[in-house]
Amino acid sequence: MPVVIAAIMLLVFLGYGILVLSVIDTFSRPLLFRIVAIAAILGLMGALVAVLIQRLKEIKEEDEDDISKY
Repeated sequence: MPVVIAAIMLLVFLGYGILVLSVIDTFSRPLLFRIVAIAAILGLMGALVAVLIQRLKEIKEEDEDDISKY
């Protein structure tokens, strides 16, 4: 289930990035703004993937701990 939620969030971030960078009057925005926006969106996406990996490891460890109790 965490993978599905993370995938949906990645799509939301990607859609937001496309909306901000391409649809809303791109030519009047300075290059620096576009670079910062891209970096922020990629940073959020990277953080989301890192948290997902960490959570999957925690779930796996909990399953192993639960099995070892019996």
